[in-house]
Amino acid sequence: MDVVFIDLDHLHCEADWVEAPDAVFRERTHQAVAVDSWVVAVNYSQVRDIVWPRADTLVWPDYSFVVVFSRMIRRTVRRVVKKEILFAGNVEDAWMHLKVWSKESLINWVITTHARRRREFASAVVHTARVRAHEGIAAMEAQTLYQVAIKFATSKHLEKEQKIPGTDHPYVVHLSNVAMEILVASAHTDDFEVGFAVQVALLHDTMEDTSATLDELTNMFGGAIASAVSALTKNKILPKEQQMQDSLQRIKKMQKEVWAVKLADRITNLQPPPPPHWSQEKVNKYRDEARTIHSELQDGNEFLASRLNACIEVYGM
Repeated sequence: MDVVFIDLDHLHCEADWVEAPDAVFRERTHQAVAVDSWVVAVNYSQVRDIVWPRADTLVWPDYSFVVVFSRMIRRTVRRVVKKEILFAGNVEDAWMHLKVWSKESLINWVITTHARRRREFASAVVHTARVRAHEGIAAMEAQTLYQVAIKFATSKHLEKEQKIPGTDHPYVVHLSNVAMEILVASAHTDDFEVGFAVQVALLHDTMEDTSATLDELTNMFGGAIASAVSALTKNKILPKEQQMQDSLQRIKKMQKEVWAVKLADRITNLQPPPPPHWSQEKVNKYRDEARTIHSELQDGNEFLASRLNACIEVYGM
């Protein structure tokens, strides 16, 4: 297969490390991707709207800071020592990078931008419906994503032998029910990232109820999934009466699939009957909480919002 390799650094960088004007850079990129088959390396936000809609596959290794920083140092040292000729005839300048206070330094750039760019890229991937996102090299279909996530979640919740409140059912039953709500909703919802949403559904309680950490989820499932689970996790530092509203506000800053998971979670929790040890006062309070969730997130998924409203009407009656 005749595939053209396009390095965006070559299109963006001119002599003496001068950056091409955006208009010039965009025109060069337009011309480069006009061919039938290509592979583009490097991600520039200035031309993302040109490259991504034409792509059928996106490869995002999502490396940690340690990996990125160590590779940058090794590569820069090699280029300096060997005086490698780079884009537009440029050669690495060791002193430029050692001036870590300068924005021209790669060391400064990696330290100050890695975390932010990782978050931004994760969000951009989720919102690009026409691109199949691959966190890492291997592509995984929804079934595989489901299996990986449910195995991880099950092992975490089993550490505490967690059960569904008021039952002897293992907690994984609750997780699979939330995922089922998401799968059914996906058939009634346009532009729904079902693979992403199913993973979040299965993992949604891992940070709140188990030993799983944000870093662990990021390393295992990528930044977008980890951020979604974090938004669904109550901040226990806050007073108890503030925790739900705080989580809802963080959820509302996420993509609509995360809203859908919260709706699906409460739908599942409202399956009758309430836990037998709950007082009527607690049942009423839980139903009122569900009304708040519905009010805040109903625009996230019409199908699930309707389901939740129906469950609220009959819960504890």
